[in-house]
Amino acid sequence: MSKPYGDDFDDRNTRKKMVVYCVLAASLIMLAFLWILYQNNEERHKRIAAQVKEQEKELQELKAAQDEMTELGVGQNNLRSEDLDFWDMYTPTRTPEPEPTAGVRAAVTPVPRRREEPALVEEEVNERAEDDLPEEEPDDEKHIKVTDPEGKTVYYEIMDEVAKNRYTLATDLSMKNARLSYNDGDLIAQTGIAVSKAQGVIDWAKVKADGINFAMVKVAYRGYETGIISLDDNFVLNARGAAANGIAVGTYFSTQAVSETEAIEEANFTVGAIAQYGITYPVAIYIEKIKNDTARTEKLTMSERTDYVKKYLETVKSFGFTPVIYADRNTLICDLDLSKLTDYSIFLSDPVDFDAAKMSGFSTEPEPKNVPTPVPSPKPTYYYGTSSSTGGTTGKAAPIPSSASSGVYSVNTGFYAAANNTASRVSGNTIRNQGADNAGDNGKEPVTPPASETEPWYTDFPYRFTIWQYDPTGSVNGITGSVPMLLGFLDYTKR
Repeated sequence: MSKPYGDDFDDRNTRKKMVVYCVLAASLIMLAFLWILYQNNEERHKRIAAQVKEQEKELQELKAAQDEMTELGVGQNNLRSEDLDFWDMYTPTRTPEPEPTAGVRAAVTPVPRRREEPALVEEEVNERAEDDLPEEEPDDEKHIKVTDPEGKTVYYEIMDEVAKNRYTLATDLSMKNARLSYNDGDLIAQTGIAVSKAQGVIDWAKVKADGINFAMVKVAYRGYETGIISLDDNFVLNARGAAANGIAVGTYFSTQAVSETEAIEEANFTVGAIAQYGITYPVAIYIEKIKNDTARTEKLTMSERTDYVKKYLETVKSFGFTPVIYADRNTLICDLDLSKLTDYSIFLSDPVDFDAAKMSGFSTEPEPKNVPTPVPSPKPTYYYGTSSSTGGTTGKAAPIPSSASSGVYSVNTGFYAAANNTASRVSGNTIRNQGADNAGDNGKEPVTPPASETEPWYTDFPYRFTIWQYDPTGSVNGITGSVPMLLGFLDYTKR
């Protein structure tokens, strides 16, 4: 008897199972494939997200760097003539101060000693009532007069905490052939010069032979618009040449720092540049006034400028050098708070009044260069009396007294001396003709006219300074053209 349905039935069941198994297997494979694909996409999304985040971070860092470079002026196409540094090849000229109009009194604005608040602007000054202005100039020796570029007179109170100028310039300062000398019995000042590439190639042997004891050599400068630091082209040549000829060497850096970071950068650059040259004189930071253009430091407050200068000085001092502050008279009085810089000496720039010095009887013309034998001065003819309206003399000619010598003759009253048909007036009890040397031919130092009889021709800077630049256009053998002349009141080589 046969089985129900037969073998065909079993075969159909087997085929059905095989189909089900195949479908299940394919489904499992598809699911595995989809899982793998999902995992890959997830990893890819994570990588993309990480890359986007990294790019955003890089963009932020790049923007911050660009902002910083913009503040420093880097990358801007604004190169100016100062950055080519050729202006100081030209000799500055002395322009006499305009005489005040008769009957017109300049406005006087007293300024408090601390000077933390900004100065009054012109509109505020004009709005002030006339009664607010002092009737007379302060005459208590506690104020210093400053005339600003607009011609306005301001009086600053002299700070008690800053060391004072105790030099006896009225009696112990003298001039011969436009060079100053100072000797008060205890102190004999040193003669120096300030040099840069503007002086060209210098014959330092001739400079030494001309009586120069020290040289302040420009080491570098920061561009007043670009903010780029550049080494002075002749620094190495000048530093080596001066030292090789026995001239003490100091340096100065023209600052344009607008942050403490830049001030430290300037100091580090200076120290790195001068380290191998045996510097024995001070290392100065020069706060230079930029004329006829706008400097990047122009909008600094007094507090900011003082802080940046102090940071430079502190950094230089930390390397064992002697730092000093180099600036002109008005900058030191108006733009720096010297009460915060009392640990550092001052390198003052304040030209003498050569016209007033000449009226005081000093020889204000430079000695001719490379002239071996000077021409002796002729005997003058003396005229007793007073000057005429045409600038000549009145009175009778008198014979030359036996005590007179080559244009120098002392009497108890004022008179005029003439030589080679020229006459010159001399105040006080000392007379010199135009051809006479400062010391005269009798070997004695002439008497300096009393301060009360002549307008002071020397600096009135009230604070102590150790170096004084008194003439920006001096003359020295071995240097073509002009050179700033210095007087040193401290021999740093002996410290």
